[in-house]
Parts: sequence; C-alpha cells; structure tokens
Amino acid sequence: MKNKIKIALMINPNRKFYAWEINLINSIKKSNYCEIKAILYEPNLNKNQNYLKRLLNFFLKRNIFKSFLHLIIKLVENKFTSNLYTKNDLFKNIKSIKIDPKRQRYSDYFNNKDVIKIRKLKLDVILRRDFRILKGDILRSAKYGIWSLHHGDNDFIRGIPPGFWETFYNLPITGVTLQKINEVLDGGHIVDKGYYGTKFFWKHNESFIKEKSVQIVLKNLRNIYNNKNIKFKKSRSTSKTEYYSNPKFYHLFFYIIKKYPYFIFKKLIRLLFPINLFLNKWKICEIKNNNLKNFKNNLNGKIFPTPFYQYWADPFYFKNGQKEYLFFENYNLLSMRGKISCAEIFQGNLTNVTDVIKKDYHLSYPNIFRLGKKIFMIPETAEKKRVEIWVCIKFPEKWKLFKTIFNNESWVDVNFFKDDKGNKWLFGNKSNDKYFDHNSELYIFKVQDNNFNQLIPHKKNPVIIDSRRARNAGKIFYNSKSELIRPSQINIYERYGFGLNLNKILKLTINDYQEVEIKKITANKNSRLSGIHHFAKGNGKIYVDKLFKF
Repeated sequence: MKNKIKIALMINPNRKFYAWEINLINSIKKSNYCEIKAILYEPNLNKNQNYLKRLLNFFLKRNIFKSFLHLIIKLVENKFTSNLYTKNDLFKNIKSIKIDPKRQRYSDYFNNKDVIKIRKLKLDVILRRDFRILKGDILRSAKYGIWSLHHGDNDFIRGIPPGFWETFYNLPITGVTLQKINEVLDGGHIVDKGYYGTKFFWKHNESFIKEKSVQIVLKNLRNIYNNKNIKFKKSRSTSKTEYYSNPKFYHLFFYIIKKYPYFIFKKLIRLLFPINLFLNKWKICEIKNNNLKNFKNNLNGKIFPTPFYQYWADPFYFKNGQKEYLFFENYNLLSMRGKISCAEIFQGNLTNVTDVIKKDYHLSYPNIFRLGKKIFMIPETAEKKRVEIWVCIKFPEKWKLFKTIFNNESWVDVNFFKDDKGNKWLFGNKSNDKYFDHNSELYIFKVQDNNFNQLIPHKKNPVIIDSRRARNAGKIFYNSKSELIRPSQINIYERYGFGLNLNKILKLTINDYQEVEIKKITANKNSRLSGIHHFAKGNGKIYVDKLFKF
C-alpha cells in the first residue's frame, strides 16, 4: 500500500463555504490517495479593521445604479446562484496552524518562523483557497508547490469575476486553470486545465465551472499519487494576456439587454409554436465515402425517412453473416423517451425496422460488439444511474440483461473496444455533479475478463477534461493497421451535438493516454443542418446523424 500524499489547505475555517468547496474538501477527506494534514489560516484576518469605516466605504464606493443591475441579475438568475453554508464540522480532527503574514497591498509575506512550521509537516501539496499573492519561501514549502484554482483560462481571460466575461462576449468555451503559483500574478506553472461549454447566463456559468473544477484538483492529486515524477507546463507571459476587472455599470447594462429579451423570446417561440420540436429533429444519413482524408464537411448523402413523431440518432453499423444492420436510438417526441431499434440495410434502404430493447426509461447509444462467441450491447441508461450490458439471445430482436456495472453512477455513451494486442477497454462519459453534465470528462477502464467482473480505472482518469472533445460520438475503430480513431462530440456554448472530431489515438496504456484531432466536422452555416454528433463506419459507407432546422 502506497503512502497517501500529504496536503494542507490555506483557508479560513471560520468563514462560510460554497457547495463546491465543501464537495472538494469532503472528496479529499474520503479519498484513498491523499490526506489533509493541516489547515493553514490567518487568525488576525479582519481583526483590526474598523467596521464603521468599512461600512462607510461600502456606501461611498458602491454605485447605486450598478448595485441595482446586480440585484436584477441575482433575481433573474437566482436558481444558478451558489449558496453559502456554515460547516462547523468540516475540519474536525484536522490540525490547525496559525500563520501571520505581513500584508502589503495585494501581497502576503511570510516570516521564517511560519515557513519552518509548515515545512515540518513534509507536505506534498498545499491548496490555496484564501490569502492573496504569496511571497517568499512559503512557495517552496511543499514538494509540488502551492496550487490555486483560477476559474478561467488565464491564457485568454485573466481576472474577475469568474464566468462573466465568457458569457458577455459569447465565447464558445470557459476554461479553468489549476496553477502551481509563484510570486507573479497568474504567472505560475500550469498543473492542468479544463474546458467547458459556456452557459447562457453568467451565474449559471460561474456556478458550473466552479463545480466542475473539483475534478481537476482530484485528478491531479491522484496523478501525483500514481506518478511521483510530475512535470508542469510553463504559463504564457501574463503581459500578453489582457486582465479583466469587475464589470462596470455599462457592462452589466449591455449584458442584461443582450441576454434577457433573447431568452424571453426563445421561451415564447417554444410555447407558441410547439410544432417546432417535431420539425427540428435528428435524422440518420448514409454517405458513400470510406476515405477519411477526403471526407468533406458538407456531409452530402442519403437521408433516411423517419416518422413525423420520431427522430433517429446514434447509428451503429453491425454485420452479421452476409447481412448488414443499423442499430440506433429511436426517440419518441410524444413520450420524450428513447428506445433501441434495428433496421436491415438492403439496397440502400433501411428495412424491417424492429424495436429490440424498449423499457420504461430512456435508452440510446446502442454500442453493439462481439466478445468471444457472444454479441453484446451497452446502451445508454443514465436515467437508471447504472451501465447496463445486454447479451443477444436471438439476433437481432431478442436481448437479455447480462450485467449492470457502475451502479448509482450516471454514465452515457460507453464504448467497448478491443485493441490489436487483445486488451479490452471501456471508454465512457460520467457526470460527477448536480448539473448532469456528461460532455466534459472522458474516463477509461481496462476490462480484465469477458464477464466484466474486474474493471481497472486508468491512472489518469479523467483522461480528458474538455467539452470540445471528451464525449464519445461512436465506436472506436481501426481506419488502417496503424490508425486507431475515436470519434468525439464538439459540445460548445450550450449546444449539444455542435459537431464531431475524429481523433487519432497515439497511446493507450493503463498509465497513459494520448490522442490528436485529425479532422473536425461541423455544420455549414448556410445549410439547414444545425448539428451532428455521431459517426459510424462500415462496408465502404459512413453513417452520421444530423440535426435539421426549419
């Protein structure tokens, strides 16, 4: 058994905590790879401040008109606003160490006495939540340094408040940066980054990225536990990146003007014209092209007709004997629930459409594969909070539940894959938060047997934290003997199924995973096509699903 890595938290234990902070601290406490050795806090914080002076400054410096706009935003976006909680037991049985830095404008300077106290703990990592810019030897008091979360990609958006400027400028993604800090603001080494589709509202975006940032910290603490030789990337020069401060009155005014009327208009359209839901729907398309290098972005091909009240998506090609089949999600727009259907591909048409798995919960993404002499399927069953593995009894219409894995967890789009060395893998997308987000993180597990009894998690899980390429978009396949391809979704803005990536897997072991994008497929702005999120290849043809707008 390895020794757990030792961490300390630079945090004020007497303040209130956001839900995401409580989640992070409790996750660390419950983990089997790290332990909190101490809390480092400043006892004299705010002690000498004149509260009357603070109150006076508040009213003098506060713009009453700006405060009014903040109030409007808070009322409209109230459900996204993070609540503060008092947690007196959060640091129970954890050692508290008082440190008293010298405060100079924006910086905290630590004396040798405090640094010696900290070094005696023999820490691996210090996580900073409070304090300001740190100066001096305290930065070298832990083996892997002091880490701090910046809720933004500091190569593009530096400053405050979190999540605002990305929504204000309508950027497709919002980043989160985990840094090993130094004495330069935002100038430290990059431990890791995560990227998430930007939410429409500021408070939603802010709360979302803070909740998601928990997994970035946990992932990299696990990385240190599994690999002691971690190297961090250097940050770009901060002089090249504009610093964004708190929005002015006119920023907030234009934010409200841009966001709220448009939101109300969209809601009214959906309310007044519900037929639109039946017109804008996913359809399966067949493209006669087997060469990925020549695969064009126009996606011209044969569109298979669907009933008015259904959409068909997530096509999986499967050949059994001499016959070819497509398994797909058959979604009923009236019941708002999907089932798994199958059709035979015959003379360029889909014939003998049959329902193969139909339950009282939503099913999609019918990942079908052979393992040994059996045919299995792993459909998406996130609504049941488990992953179901089905085995075929009579092809193609009869299936039996074989096993459930990842019980009480929310997974989507799980891929089974067997590589050319005989190793078996599961690739899947998991939600770890209240937002039911499956787009941002990719997890890998090694399958040790044909009954799925032993699943070994990848040492770097989640191997990808990026909504632009994390979520699976079809079966992993060999395009040639040397080219292994993983299709993935592009989920940016608040759009699901914005486009596709075809990624070449460069390295796949239990200790490492590397891939590189070789092709990006998105909708043409001048066409009726508004989305694409699945890719399948078989017998000289490519099958995709397209979202059409009317």
